This record gives sequence, C-alpha cells and structure tokens, in this order.
Amino acid sequence: MILDLHLHSELSDDSRAPVEAYLKVLQRKRAERPLDGIVLTEHRQFDLGRDYRALEDRYGFLILNAAEVETDYGHVLVYGVNPDILARFDFTDVRLPA
Repeated sequence: MILDLHLHSELSDDSRAPVEAYLKVLQRKRAERPLDGIVLTEHRQFDLGRDYRALEDRYGFLILNAAEVETDYGHVLVYGVNPDILARFDFTDVRLPA
C-alpha cells in the first residue's frame, strides 16, 4: 500500500485545499503516481467523527486521519489517534511537551 502520509486540507491554517480537490488531482495522475490513499495531518486538531467514506468510494482512495502537533522540539505527526490520546493531550496547545 502506498500512502501520502502528510497532507493538510482547508481545516489547517496553512492550506486552502478541500480534500476532494486533492483526490481529483491524484485520480488524474494515478498512472504516473500510483497512490492507494492519503493521510490528512491537520494542524493542532483531530476529529474522531470526521467521515470521508463517501469520498473514498467516489475516488477509490483510502483516506486516513492523523494530526500534526507542535512540541518543544518542533512539529510532530501523530498517527493512530484514539480517544485515550485525545483525553491525555490538548492538540491545540502550541507547546506540547515532547
């Protein structure tokens, strides 16, 4: 499985791209850049309820969620976010201890 592990959508403060716009481009370029899916790593947030199944079905890509948080050591990508992690850390904190 080939994934792009670091994409931001319009939910992050440094991007204006809707998720569907990424998928349209990836679909057009699939022959030269075969990807199976993307991981959305939005800045300082994570929403367990965000559901991209309709877009997955429409474009044939897996869409996973992760987060990019800011720590004392810089930006860190957090994969496998679950309710326990969300309860323990405030992703909106711009200086999470590393």
